[in-house]
Amino acid sequence: MFARMKAGRSRIDAERVSPFSRSLSRIRRQIDRVDAEMVALIAKRAALTQCALTLKAEHGTCLHCPQREQEILDRVKALAADYGIDSLAVERVFMLLLRQYVGPDSGTVAGPMPPIE
Repeated sequence: MFARMKAGRSRIDAERVSPFSRSLSRIRRQIDRVDAEMVALIAKRAALTQCALTLKAEHGTCLHCPQREQEILDRVKALAADYGIDSLAVERVFMLLLRQYVGPDSGTVAGPMPPIE
């Protein structure tokens, strides 16, 4: 009898879940999927960056290229504007990525990079 009551309560509790809660849960699951995709893309970008760094090192060229860095930042800020999102926030994210893989803390000889404001 207790098991039946417990099962009955579960059904009642499920019925009490508001449309808001269901919608929020659905949106959060979508956000979680996007986060996973973003991490996968960051890993892919890191691998490609490592390939570029290896190639540069093999050919004795400078690992840090400020001109290329600025091109990347300008491009992603423009993309952010096209998507209607904060271009400064996107620029900061990419500055962190650039520092992580080509910068003083990356283990590569990249030279000084400007502070993130």
